[in-house]
Amino acid sequence: MSKKVKLLEAASKVIITQGIGSLTLEAVAIEAGVSKGGLLYHFPNKEELIVGLNLYALERFRNSIQLEMEAGKNYVEAYAIATLNDIFDPKYIGIDASVLAASANHIEVLKMWNEECKRFTAEMKKEGIPFELGMSLRLACDGLWYSKIFGIGELNEEEQRRMITYLLERIREGRM
Repeated sequence: MSKKVKLLEAASKVIITQGIGSLTLEAVAIEAGVSKGGLLYHFPNKEELIVGLNLYALERFRNSIQLEMEAGKNYVEAYAIATLNDIFDPKYIGIDASVLAASANHIEVLKMWNEECKRFTAEMKKEGIPFELGMSLRLACDGLWYSKIFGIGELNEEEQRRMITYLLERIREGRM
């Protein structure tokens, strides 16, 4: 694991265990077991650390989508499967929660996630997926992710997979 990833995971742990208000460069350095100078080398300030958390989560998610596409899925199917994989991987749900918490007051970071939503819409259109079906799938994926992060109204894994499978089947039918 790279030093940068170790620092991002430490930042996530600080947010999860102590709350977003406790996210300081000193707290992250202590959690990561590095000097503050070592942290500053990779992230010169707290804003850069928050951007780094988001870029890490976004890159990880995009890589997961790409792996599914390489396995023969179209973009929309890959997006749905990557979402489920993310939700059920305990290693990443904490990072995802910290990304969400850290992003709330950072308009530039929210713009990055908005661009990802626009990408989904563009890919959906390119693949000829009816708008209502594609958006239903994307919003269901978002809802499952938020539900898992906040621990509210959470469905079990089998129920979540059934729901996504159902929507993917409707999408396949809608394109025929």
